[in-house]
Amino acid sequence: GNVYKLPFADETFDVTFCHQVLIHIGTPWDALREMLRVTKRGGIVAAREGDYETECIWPELPELGKFHKLMAGLMSAGGGTPTAGRQLLSWALKAGVERRQITLSYCTSSYNTPSDRKICCKFHYSTLLLMAAIMALMAALSLAQGLCDQLRGGSLREKALKFGLGTENDLEEMAKALEEWAKRDDASLAVLHGEILVQK
Repeated sequence: GNVYKLPFADETFDVTFCHQVLIHIGTPWDALREMLRVTKRGGIVAAREGDYETECIWPELPELGKFHKLMAGLMSAGGGTPTAGRQLLSWALKAGVERRQITLSYCTSSYNTPSDRKICCKFHYSTLLLMAAIMALMAALSLAQGLCDQLRGGSLREKALKFGLGTENDLEEMAKALEEWAKRDDASLAVLHGEILVQK
């Protein structure tokens, strides 16, 4: 589908929601405007987007810092906005919404147990796959493959090399650091998300 031209009539839905979509596109205010179009009068438009610059990870392995820069670079190269979470209010206003209609809040996602870290890697990977597909207009990657596999030989690696955001050695070091991080008892990760509710 096309977030700028949703295949629905005006005022179809009571609630229209997106999560981790606006962060990947060039004109998110246009997407919000389209979400408003398909939402019934009196309905709600809701969006939740991460703010990549707020990522807090422990231990601070140098290669994980490189990985963070790689992903932010890929997002920006594809027209996205790594700091989307903090810009949601501004984007809603740019979409023509009045300030009194908007409720803004923030929350965090955190991962600190072994099962959390496993979920985190899978979730983070699926988000990156969506971003990569949109950025490069390529087919979606298999969700069954691990992030480390993608750094070592998948489309993520190809895009990183294509955009000059890392060398083959860099990508291997990042993969090893992710593996080490996931095994450590003291490993944790948290990310801030911006959230808006718009009363139409």
